[in-house]
Amino acid sequence: ILSCTTGSNVNHYSSSPIGTKWESEKETWIDPEYGYEISKWTSEEYESWPLYFNIESFIDEDNIIIYSTRAGGINLFRLNLSDGSITQLTNHNGCVGSVWHLPLKKKIWYEIDNSIHELNYVTMEDKVVFSSSKIKIRSFTVTCDAKFIVYSINKNPGWSSENSTGPFAIIRFDIESKEDVQISPDYGFTINHLQASPTDSQIITYAWQHQYREGSAGIVGNTPIRIWWLNIKLMNGGPVVPQEFGLHRTHEFWLYDGSRIGYSARYMFGPNKGKQ
Repeated sequence: ILSCTTGSNVNHYSSSPIGTKWESEKETWIDPEYGYEISKWTSEEYESWPLYFNIESFIDEDNIIIYSTRAGGINLFRLNLSDGSITQLTNHNGCVGSVWHLPLKKKIWYEIDNSIHELNYVTMEDKVVFSSSKIKIRSFTVTCDAKFIVYSINKNPGWSSENSTGPFAIIRFDIESKEDVQISPDYGFTINHLQASPTDSQIITYAWQHQYREGSAGIVGNTPIRIWWLNIKLMNGGPVVPQEFGLHRTHEFWLYDGSRIGYSARYMFGPNKGKQ
């Protein structure tokens, strides 16, 4: 994702209004090797890209959500796959970051400057539902009933920007009552990639993420068990096992019916090192 250099501007909007529509930029051609039709939906005049793959991008079969810089900063847009039009959904000078989308609720939650907005893309109502000057959100998700924001934090971020020992924790935030409750133990490993189940409002998954060394691309340590789960009401859970020795899981995601978790994986050590 692009770095944001426009500063902290949660409530300072660009001149381009919400609802502005760009006409189709679609280009289509036939792949000469395989004969399939290929479509490019956005022009190179602006930088545009899809949501991260583990978040539902489709509003319905004809519309998807994308990021783009076409209105200044980084904002969210609706791309219509029928007529190719692109409609502006948010209007910030700053950079919209992580999002969560619940198509059945017709809502997107998005983070900007450590505040979380709730956007109804039918009525276009956009409101701040969470904001804090004391803690920094590392990762967040929204339960499938749209009642809770669940997010992770580093409770001791000052020790080192990259290698703090934490503790790290998961917090449940009630959108209606504004009540914050820590629902995990204090953990000594980095917690990221929170994902709410698409069908069970009490279950989330999260990742014990490998830690990077500041100023270096090297991995500080491999994770013995990557994927964990938590019941946000009963406050119980644990690792998703078994995980083979040396296997490093990444890019986990929920299947639509909430029955399984998918992931990619490679062997980082052990007898199968180097295999995918």
